[in-house]
Amino acid sequence: LKYSHLHNKKQRKLKINIITNYIRQFNINYSKFINKLFNNNIKINRKILVNIAMSENCTMNSLIKILN
Repeated sequence: LKYSHLHNKKQRKLKINIITNYIRQFNINYSKFINKLFNNNIKINRKILVNIAMSENCTMNSLIKILN
C-alpha cells in the first residue's frame, strides 16, 4: 500500500510537470490553467491532458486559446 501511494504521487508529479512545461510557452502557470478549466466547466483529467499535450499539439493549443 505504501509503495502504491508513492508511485501514484510520482506519477501525478510527472504529469503536472509535463503539463506545466507545455503551457509555460503560453505564459500560463499550472494552477491558473486548471482554474480556468474548472471555471469553464471543462472536465479533463491530468492523464488526458498529458496525452493531448504530447501527441495532439493543435488540440492543446486550441484548448488554451479557448481558455484565454
